[in-house]
Amino acid sequence: MDKLDLELFTSLAHDRSMNKLSLTYPLSYSTISKRLELLEEEVGKKLFVRSKSGTEFTLEGRKFYYFAYKSLLILNEGIRIMQDTQEEDNEVFQFGVNNPVMRIVSPIIMPLIEKQGLYKRWKIQVSSSIELPMLTSCEVIQMAIVNQNDYIPDNVKSIELFSEPIHLVGARKNKVYHDLINPSFLMKDACFIIPKRGYPLRELIEEKFFRAYQIRPKQIIEIENFWDIKTLVREGVGYTLLPRSSLWLDTKGLSIYNLHESSLSQCFYLIYPERLEDQQKDMISFVVKGVREQVNYYREQDGLDQKLSHYI
Repeated sequence: MDKLDLELFTSLAHDRSMNKLSLTYPLSYSTISKRLELLEEEVGKKLFVRSKSGTEFTLEGRKFYYFAYKSLLILNEGIRIMQDTQEEDNEVFQFGVNNPVMRIVSPIIMPLIEKQGLYKRWKIQVSSSIELPMLTSCEVIQMAIVNQNDYIPDNVKSIELFSEPIHLVGARKNKVYHDLINPSFLMKDACFIIPKRGYPLRELIEEKFFRAYQIRPKQIIEIENFWDIKTLVREGVGYTLLPRSSLWLDTKGLSIYNLHESSLSQCFYLIYPERLEDQQKDMISFVVKGVREQVNYYREQDGLDQKLSHYI
């Protein structure tokens, strides 16, 4: 399986015809057909079926399409970065931010830029906590803020910025439970709206919540971002589990429950290449101090009891 095989497979989802693919790519129909057959053999599943009306993906094919498409995006981004790399890139500072904490970081970006004089240009990359450690490891990004996960490479240093509880959240218009000591009864009947598998928060929920209560929700809806999760919860579609920072100053229409018997919490980290630790020492200190001050500000504005969460 190579890049061309993935391109042919993802293009087939749109064109639905190998004849059309042979007009797009400098390959014959028989060559395209053979490459896709070998791709199926490697995956070990039937990915598509042919008919007079065109080529249709099977259920397994639709599932595999997601991973093939994501892999192509990453490969093409890597190629673009390598092709765009020039000596002047040493004058560019790339800062990565996990989307949920962008509003915490944004107030300190301008003071940070003004404080240092090493870089003429800045690039801010908002991405997931899966991709940012990888980009930091290969020094495409010089510094990033991510939530806790198992994807941080050994050559990347990390500093814990703050820790926060994860709350059970439901719609305010639904029945409100004033003292939700054990949420296991909810999981038997309610739908849970949570991040997709692979995301650090989802893996944390799986390990520390679902397995802890030894029961899985009756139904799960997987969503990629917090904003859409909260929208569905407000509409009464189901319940969710969210970190407190994603709820700061945004709890309208939501009921928030403290999980009494659960120590479910997550941490956020500043990560950077180990090689750059001495070079970026002052900048690292500035970011750590600035983020912690912003966290404190939001907690005060949110009116949250400081016993529920703490920062270091």
